[in-house]
Amino acid sequence: MGTLPDTYLQRAFRLWADFSYRYAIWVIVTTGLIMVAMILSMANLTMDTSVEARLHKDDPIRQHFDTFQAHFGSDDVILVSVNADNGVDKDAIANIAALQQLLESTEPYVHEITSTMNARYTYGVDGELIVEELLEDYPQVGFKQRWPQETLEDYLLASPNYYNRLISAQGNALALIVELQTQVKDPVSGQFVAIDQDKKDEAVRAIRSQLNSFSERTNTRTVLAGNPVIQETLNRLILSDTGLTTGLAFTLTLLFLFVFFRRVSGMLIPLAVINGSLIVAIGMMALTGTPYTLTMGSLPAILVAIGVADSVHILSLFYRYYTDYGMKKEAVLNAVSVSAPAVLLTSLTTGAGFLSFVAADLASITDLGVFTAIAVFTALMLSVTLIPALLAVSRIKPVNQNLRALQWVNTLTNACVRLSIEHARVISAVAVVALVGGVWHATQLRFSDDILAVFPPDAPIVSDQLRYDADYHGAGNFEVLIDSGVDNGVLKPEFLQKLERLSDALTHTHIAGVDFDTPYSVLNIIKETHKALNENDPTAYVIPDQADLIAQELLIFEISNGDDLLDVVDSDFRYARLTLKMTYADGVVYHEVLGEIDKLLISEFGENSAVVTGLTALLGESIPRALSSMLKSYAIALVTIIILMGIMMKSLRIGLVSMIPNLLPIVLVMNVMVFVDWPLDQTTISVGAIALGLVVDDTLHYLFHFKQAYQNRNSVARSAMISVRDCGPALLITTIIYSSASFGNVVSSIKSFQMFGTTLALITVLALLIDLLVTPALLVVMFGGKEKRRREVDEDEKPERYRSMSVSD
Repeated sequence: MGTLPDTYLQRAFRLWADFSYRYAIWVIVTTGLIMVAMILSMANLTMDTSVEARLHKDDPIRQHFDTFQAHFGSDDVILVSVNADNGVDKDAIANIAALQQLLESTEPYVHEITSTMNARYTYGVDGELIVEELLEDYPQVGFKQRWPQETLEDYLLASPNYYNRLISAQGNALALIVELQTQVKDPVSGQFVAIDQDKKDEAVRAIRSQLNSFSERTNTRTVLAGNPVIQETLNRLILSDTGLTTGLAFTLTLLFLFVFFRRVSGMLIPLAVINGSLIVAIGMMALTGTPYTLTMGSLPAILVAIGVADSVHILSLFYRYYTDYGMKKEAVLNAVSVSAPAVLLTSLTTGAGFLSFVAADLASITDLGVFTAIAVFTALMLSVTLIPALLAVSRIKPVNQNLRALQWVNTLTNACVRLSIEHARVISAVAVVALVGGVWHATQLRFSDDILAVFPPDAPIVSDQLRYDADYHGAGNFEVLIDSGVDNGVLKPEFLQKLERLSDALTHTHIAGVDFDTPYSVLNIIKETHKALNENDPTAYVIPDQADLIAQELLIFEISNGDDLLDVVDSDFRYARLTLKMTYADGVVYHEVLGEIDKLLISEFGENSAVVTGLTALLGESIPRALSSMLKSYAIALVTIIILMGIMMKSLRIGLVSMIPNLLPIVLVMNVMVFVDWPLDQTTISVGAIALGLVVDDTLHYLFHFKQAYQNRNSVARSAMISVRDCGPALLITTIIYSSASFGNVVSSIKSFQMFGTTLALITVLALLIDLLVTPALLVVMFGGKEKRRREVDEDEKPERYRSMSVSD
């Protein structure tokens, strides 16, 4: 029955398979118990698509953000806008009052709502400072009675505190800014715990429900925007789409497995390996407290491809041996011993490719690499352990081999290899030129981190976010955290003057397509307090010259309204907060904007005294870090795979040359992305490294069989033909399943998932074609001459007929 194991590795795998076969029930039960434990652990799995989840907790940028939050809380707010076509009249105020009361009932997650109703109004009366709400005692006191000399609309539009913040630039919309709780009381333990993403999502859904009900009842147009709303929408789509795309991937996988094997066992056994690897990977995420992020959305399709690949190579040989000789156990042991070494080698190279992500600067990419590698090695263990056990207990009958079942596969693959051998030098030269030219052209790929672009164009979050951004001249902020160096340092006039110069430099500034509005800081409070205490004289809206006077006036303000003061300075008056309101843009430009702001900060406060932070700043740092991370991962993966291939093939030269067919499909698809203007984003930026881990499998299987044939016959062309005859059908099956599982993402409503699935599917299809057309040519160029090639091909066709793998019952 075929060739008996002749290497230590093959003998070891035969013994392992024999153990699994003899103790099949115990193996199946033990595996099942492990899977049940992993499934139970999934109850603790969390989802986090927030910007900060992309970064490692010890990243300096993340630490600056954590420091900012420790002093000033989260800048993550929900933005609500209410239409006011007739300006700030009694109907608009009534709507705002009713809506604020409605939203404040959204317990326990809403912390504070700021609107026209309760915004700060500071003024002086006979030298006394008065700080109260704009519409205090409403509706008992109507706003027209409270503002007899000027309308509220005029005041809001003229106030730097509220223009483009609580009232739109055109005065036709009023806003409510909803801050969520940072902690909530656990009903079980009674302890206060940090509010997680699930609770934020729950709050967003409750506010959306209240808002929809209000709009229908009052026939008022409302807008719901802000980062929490974006995250909730994204989480909801990921949950629904993951089930859809994974289900489609499984359906297509089962369909093609049945078409090729035409056996129930040929469908269910690979399915067990796929499910097992997926369950272990997600279970380990839950056990380690690792959240499911946007980057993880590609995980199910990858695991389907990996699990199927290992299973198909073992099962294809088993069915062939069992059909030929009728001895089930021997067929299982021989199939495992012959194919498992190649499966092991591909698992090592694929796992190494994904483990290269560990060096990434972004936590989301690191996590994807770690848990995909876990799934790769789980699939390996299940393939060599669970498959023999399942085959042992399955009722499978040998059938007459259908020699024509996959004759078209043999004809196609053999024709490709013959063409490659006959024109080896030309094909090799074209491949090298295409690789070099493709790498150069791929540098024109553009990068993007436009979070709204991942949603369907007609999604409410897209129109609402852009509408709010247009009405209020920005829906996002940069937060600047400034360390004065000493307690009470913020009260010094020289510090405040530096802060004022910085604010003036950034007011209505345009940088890289981003427009800035008037900044907000402690300066606003100091100036309005000084003005109020100087008989409301507009010329007194300045910074006092004396530190003692500043401290005295702020003390008076703090007694009246301490909460607002702690929004812009810490309790020791050492740290100051400067909020830079800005228009929406593709996150990729934020890195340039941050660079320009850093220059201004250094010019005023020196090195390391001020940092730009906040969620938008984290977004701006993500793409450059993702790019550097992936370049680093590509380099590590390439070197690791070359070394592993060289060790496995006992030739570093083969390892180096094998990178040409592995890199070429990736480079070609990147050029397609340039042509159709598909950008690299947080999801698609990892497709190259993921594809490299997958496509190297086909090359390694081909080279593994080539090596065995070459050692036996010492003929390059003949070995190339025998190699494709032995592994060609399995490579075709895995490629079709790879591409169909990946292409299942096309039905996703998230655009980046669609692009990821399409590009990965194209790469896997091209990888097979290149392995059939380019890899044999490269081997012939390395080992043989033209005359010898022709003679070997001619002689090879005379004595043998190509045998086909059995695919029918």
